[in-house]
Parts: sequence; C-alpha cells; structure tokens
Amino acid sequence: MGVVSTHLCGAFFCSQEAVRLRKAQTPQGGRIINNGSISANIPRPFSAPCTMTKQAITGLTKSITLDGRPFNIVCG
Repeated sequence: MGVVSTHLCGAFFCSQEAVRLRKAQTPQGGRIINNGSISANIPRPFSAPCTMTKQAITGLTKSITLDGRPFNIVCG
C-alpha cells in the first residue's frame, strides 16, 4: 500500500466505523480523533503525497463534525 491508500483509506474506513458505532449506541454520541500533521498546512519539499492526504484528513474531520452533530458526535 502506498502513502495515499494508507493515509486516506485507513482514516476514512476507521472513521466510518467509529461513526456507525457511535450512532448505534445508547446514548448516541462521542468523540472521534483523527491524527493529521503539520504537513497539511506547511508542506515540506518532496512531500506531496503526505501533504495531500493530510489535507484530505482535515476535510474528512470537518465533514464528520458537521454530519455527526445530529447524533452528538464530535470529531477533531
């Protein structure tokens, strides 16, 4: 697996399952923590795959926060 597959697919599938579990539990809700990198905001030379995927994880985190609100799910 490459950087893109590992970073993006791993974060997406783990977050997807975490949301599913938190929606199904009683009471609903909880926190999901996605681990990003400073590389999302301050790229280093020759780090395009890492920078790209960490920016995508930032977007994923924000989307989960918005979609999770009705279920008391917070993502950071």
